[in-house]
Amino acid sequence: MARHALLLLMVLFAANCVRATPSLDVIELVRNRDFNSLEAHFNAIQSSFEQGKTDEYALLDSFRPFYTRTDVLSDELKEWTDAHPKSYVAHLARGTYYRKLGELNRGTSVSREVPRAAMNYMDQVFEISEKELTTALPLRRNPYLAVLNLLNIARYRSDTVASDRYLAEGNRLLPGNMLVRARYLDHLKPRWGGSYAAMAAFVQRSKLEGVDAANLGLLSAMINDDKGFVAQTNGNLELAVATYKLALSQAEHANPRLQRDYLSAATFACQRGALGSVRCP
Repeated sequence: MARHALLLLMVLFAANCVRATPSLDVIELVRNRDFNSLEAHFNAIQSSFEQGKTDEYALLDSFRPFYTRTDVLSDELKEWTDAHPKSYVAHLARGTYYRKLGELNRGTSVSREVPRAAMNYMDQVFEISEKELTTALPLRRNPYLAVLNLLNIARYRSDTVASDRYLAEGNRLLPGNMLVRARYLDHLKPRWGGSYAAMAAFVQRSKLEGVDAANLGLLSAMINDDKGFVAQTNGNLELAVATYKLALSQAEHANPRLQRDYLSAATFACQRGALGSVRCP
């Protein structure tokens, strides 16, 4: 039964996709160039985050309307930053927009499989994004989301020095964070030039930094999620099933949102019934 389901997975399995939450109100405000309303909306969210009333996941999600594969808002966002040159949220929105344009057009394949035109486009829009995000950094007390975006850019560029710098800054700004840590760990996977030993060392480091048991379980599970994916890709379906089950077991007390985002292979297999009675995120 499990073998049959996993054979189906070999056909259906797709790379991670962005599950953006559309916000027609935000996009409408941008297209209508209602910058004062945008300022009020996003500054309220940022202030709530700085006061500890909004968590990092809600903060991240508030900017998801700017996730798109096509360049449809560049003029309006440029006008926003021109109208509010000292606005953290304006520069963050534009930086987020161009960062996601680069990522989504590049895709999730290893570099050798990405068309040169897509890599060139990513480099081009990353330059715009980086400028906007670095401009944003000194404009608010806790520019955590700008740092997270800059970390993503650094990891896609394989810039270890910048990645380590943004990891340290993200941990300083939000010591108990998971988004910065999970993103950093994700790019330590062997497919991106890292290793499972490096991933395990990062998990141990996070333990020493005080990350709680539930989130340590998730970080450890990310290693097994990738090992299961590799086993599945290589046709070792029995090992894939066992490793996916282990990953979900390790992460069972972690945030379900993070489980779905960072254990995508195990979640995909589980939701399609390949893992038997295992509870899916």
